[in-house]
Amino acid sequence: MALAPGQVLQNRYRITALLGTGGMGAVYRAWDLRLEKSVALKELMPQPGLAPDALAQLKMQFRQEAVVLGKLKHANLVPVTDYFEEHSNDYLVMEFVEGESLSAFIVREGALPETQVVSWARQLLDALRYCHAQGVLHRDIKPQNVIIAPTGEAVLVDFGLVKLWDPANPMTRTVMRGVGTPEYAPPEQWGALSHHTDPRSDLYSLGATLYHALAGKAPPTASDRMAYPGQFRTPREWAQRVSEPVDLVITRAMALSCDDRWPDAGAMDAALAAASIEAQAASSTAGRSIDPVSASVSSQAPMPARAQDSTMPMFDAAAAPPGRHGSSIAWSLWVILGIVLIVIVLRALSPQLEFPTMTVPTLIPTRRPAGADVSAPPPEPTRPIASPTAGEALRIALLAPMSGDVAAFGQPIYDGAMLAADKWNARGGVDGRAIELIVEDSGCNANQAISAANKVIVEDAAKFIIGEVCSSASIPISDIVTDADVLQISPTSTNPSVTVAADGSTKPTVFRACFIDAFQGRAGARFASETLGASTAAVFLDEGDTYVTSLAEVFAAEFEAAGGQVVARESYASADGDFTEILSSVRDANPDVLYLPDYYDTVNLIARQAREMGIEAVLLGGDGWDSSDLDLGAMEGGYFTSHFSPDDDREVVQRFV
Repeated sequence: MALAPGQVLQNRYRITALLGTGGMGAVYRAWDLRLEKSVALKELMPQPGLAPDALAQLKMQFRQEAVVLGKLKHANLVPVTDYFEEHSNDYLVMEFVEGESLSAFIVREGALPETQVVSWARQLLDALRYCHAQGVLHRDIKPQNVIIAPTGEAVLVDFGLVKLWDPANPMTRTVMRGVGTPEYAPPEQWGALSHHTDPRSDLYSLGATLYHALAGKAPPTASDRMAYPGQFRTPREWAQRVSEPVDLVITRAMALSCDDRWPDAGAMDAALAAASIEAQAASSTAGRSIDPVSASVSSQAPMPARAQDSTMPMFDAAAAPPGRHGSSIAWSLWVILGIVLIVIVLRALSPQLEFPTMTVPTLIPTRRPAGADVSAPPPEPTRPIASPTAGEALRIALLAPMSGDVAAFGQPIYDGAMLAADKWNARGGVDGRAIELIVEDSGCNANQAISAANKVIVEDAAKFIIGEVCSSASIPISDIVTDADVLQISPTSTNPSVTVAADGSTKPTVFRACFIDAFQGRAGARFASETLGASTAAVFLDEGDTYVTSLAEVFAAEFEAAGGQVVARESYASADGDFTEILSSVRDANPDVLYLPDYYDTVNLIARQAREMGIEAVLLGGDGWDSSDLDLGAMEGGYFTSHFSPDDDREVVQRFV
């Protein structure tokens, strides 16, 4: 059960905010009443239905984690200070590290200067060398788990997947077994062997983290690299200012084979130090400096021609196999929505300004237009420029999923907001006030979104919030902003409950820049009936997802009202993975169209399996498809409703395109 703000544990720790959840734990910020300081409190949250013996083993491992981490003392590791059990729940207390995650740093600044990244890397390698000497593996190194303290030091946090490691006995046991985050987890971490990880696994994850910091983009997953080995790009190929010596060190750390990586943290640290010296010498010879002060984001070298939007895989789009190309339509949509959100905020602030109005939703074919250059990258998003001097900054918070299953929706929203803020600041801001964007990763998760909203309202004093993307996260935010008298605008939360309270009243400070589920569902049904001439349809829905069920129910009702027949209606859980059984009924019914109103990751799986089974129905869906990660091969010939299309011939749209 989630702890509530104000709740006190052990008559000592008062909960102030939920910081995040993941795996089998939740982390809270709390106030230590005895020492009068902030701490981070981690709660063990086992999965429901766990067998008693398995639960006992898990709790024992959690206690062991506390013992192990409590013995670690290093300047670049977060100290563990306490462990206790209350009401049959287990808790671990750590020092609260003030600062900003490396992930947030990258989101705000993009690709970072090499000298700064190398400095942080060497600090983290020293921490890993210490941990490995103590027989401890981290197993979840990623930008979110690196905090940049106000002093500039990099601190490694969250040993939620810590493993005890004995060099003399490789058959060591995992304290908190897990596989980590795909972009940063080495391939062996997904294996079943009891000796499947060692210190070189942490070096892979650190290398992937440094890759992200240098390139400004997350690396591809190990599984993608194994599937398409010829399409891996090094950090230097994405950011030309990365020196070749440092590029080689990072690339070796990320070798797929353990034997091809650096043997230990000390060896990688020595190599990185030598590479940094070599790079600086080469830079001096070339007559240029890579000092971190001068090598700011605004002065970085141009990206190579193949550089892509950071929501896309680390592959050359032109060479990628079918289904891996990024969608320029999707990128444009999300950038437009980001700009629309800023415009709505500015409309509230400057009502004398004139803005274009929205029109009806657009049906977008997934087939590529003839002659379209799908490999051409979108323009690189600009970064914040110098602020106007007059007036206090106008603080606008952006809450979006910068990580997690639908992170492909978060980055373009961020890019659009940044683009709009830059344009307004370039002409003096709003009434002489510069726009300052405060970005928080809300993860498309209710608890994470609540924590992010409370943070920007209480700590950052923001009076305007853009977000969230998902309705499940926007709804709880809307309750918070209503009480706090803060303006919220969601870019794509289509559920009516975002703006309408349970009693039917309108939430006075909550808005959206998209169409609601009912409008989309009706538009899709009319298109199927009137434009495609479909007389039969099958409808798929995840009954546990309000977004999916809302679209599905409206589509089915509208389609039948237009004289069509729903010949199959099948329910599923998105976690199932195997949809062949319910797809069999669709194949037998042979409908003209198959309506799949889910997010792109689930739709990709269903569509691939449908095509493999020979189902030829035209695929239809909602705006959850609108992602650069949509499998265009499996979705060929399909359509989805959305809020914008670059084919719209209105002047305001074409001017932006």
